Amino acid sequence: MTHSPPLVAILDDDPDNHVVLKRAFEECRQDVRIKAFHGAEDLLDYLEQMSKGGKTRSTLDLALISLYLPGKTALNLVKHIKSNPDLKRIPLIVLSDQTSDPDIRECYDLGANTVITQPVLFDDLVDVVKILCEYWLGPVRT
Repeated sequence: MTHSPPLVAILDDDPDNHVVLKRAFEECRQDVRIKAFHGAEDLLDYLEQMSKGGKTRSTLDLALISLYLPGKTALNLVKHIKSNPDLKRIPLIVLSDQTSDPDIRECYDLGANTVITQPVLFDDLVDVVKILCEYWLGPVRT
């Protein structure tokens, strides 16, 4: 049985963060495919299309979303994804630039798999992404 390369969705309204995260993933695993989204609605539309075809889980292996998004907040997005039976098994990682924030606790309460303080230094980000790849794209299967 062959497996397709893992697909990771990144949701951040800052295009520079897409580039940095993509480079960090490339440092860790050459086979990871990245799909970047600038808005929550774009990601939701993509996920809804995948779930209609019954392909969400087989298509998306991991989702990273920024905690601070304009418009539809990350909290609403986490709630929506984790309350939808077709989407709730997608590993959902929330990225924050804060170490202490009431929204972080709420992310967990709503079902986020983890919240990570996004490192400032690229080498530290690569270390974090390496751990994510080893865990979520390695032996763990949801």
